Amino acid sequence: MRIFSSLLLILLLFTAPAFATAQFSELLDYNGKPERMFSVPLESYFSAGHPKPDMFRGPMCTACWRGYVGKWKIMD
Repeated sequence: MRIFSSLLLILLLFTAPAFATAQFSELLDYNGKPERMFSVPLESYFSAGHPKPDMFRGPMCTACWRGYVGKWKIMD
């Protein structure tokens, strides 16, 4: 038991911290100027029981787990 505890302590002390990949931001066209949004408004739509289109389910990059980058535009 002492060996197990020692090994566990060594693993906890010397393991590298885990890093997450930053996700691509949504894009917002505001007054003709591109801005980045760090919210994902469509995810609440998809999680409310609406299925994601198949084109969002293919191979993906680790920087875009949701499978798409939304492009938004504010118009008067």
